[in-house]
Amino acid sequence: TETGADFPTSNPLTSNTYNPDLGTVFILNYANAITPNLVMTAGASWLGELNDQISQRSSVPNFAPTPGAPQIPSINFAGPLAPTTFGSHWIESINRKLGIVVENNWLWIHGKHTFNIGGEFRRTYQDDNECQQCAGNLNFSNNQTANPADLSGGNAFASFLLGTVDSASRIGSQEERLRNKDFSPYIQDDIKWSPHLTFNIGVRWDVMVPFTAVGNPIVYFDSKIPNPAAGGRLGAATKFGNCAGCAGIDRAQIHWNHFSPRGGFSYELNNKTVLQGGIAMNFLDGGAYE
Repeated sequence: TETGADFPTSNPLTSNTYNPDLGTVFILNYANAITPNLVMTAGASWLGELNDQISQRSSVPNFAPTPGAPQIPSINFAGPLAPTTFGSHWIESINRKLGIVVENNWLWIHGKHTFNIGGEFRRTYQDDNECQQCAGNLNFSNNQTANPADLSGGNAFASFLLGTVDSASRIGSQEERLRNKDFSPYIQDDIKWSPHLTFNIGVRWDVMVPFTAVGNPIVYFDSKIPNPAAGGRLGAATKFGNCAGCAGIDRAQIHWNHFSPRGGFSYELNNKTVLQGGIAMNFLDGGAYE
């Protein structure tokens, strides 16, 4: 759980985080030989993951921290003889992920052909709360206490004691609850060309439906809409949903061209050696499918 913190958890200036991870997997398969030439297989799986990174401290400061934050911000020093960082901007990164998959395959043997025909459905859930900069950053350098003529000398800690901040930042966060799904039919044929040679040819079509967000909190830049604050010039912020000024959509467009061909062969050179080869294309992401 230690992240290179310079102070123990009992010190309010610690930057220590606690990183609990938990994963669960459940898999169920069912196969039925309907005829000697036809076998149906169905399956389902559940994959859950909790990977959190939470600020860990056993004491609270006896002075006011960042407004609305349970801890003091990250106080950073730069320049000669700079001390170590105090505090931490990190409050939490909480991720809850769930994937559900249902699959169905039909294996059909017909003459020299062995067909596998089926499909897969995936549904994923991701609740993401990234409050990694919520406590803020205060940056001190030697510039404020240096020689104003040439910025020589000075000390970042002296600037800190005087309360002269070189720069500051704070990034807020809201929880995003993302949902997406995928439909993937496929077909493959294994062709027994000769007693020694088999060809494999197939295609899979991944229809990846980009994520939606519960409550439509996603704000983004649209270069095609007029901006009333810029004299009607094109380019303005909008967001998912159907409210006034919203985009009128709740997800990005589907990419319909994710066809994944695959091919291969198996050739028996002799009774001790078999030569195999193949090639396939796979789509792991589909733009805003995430």
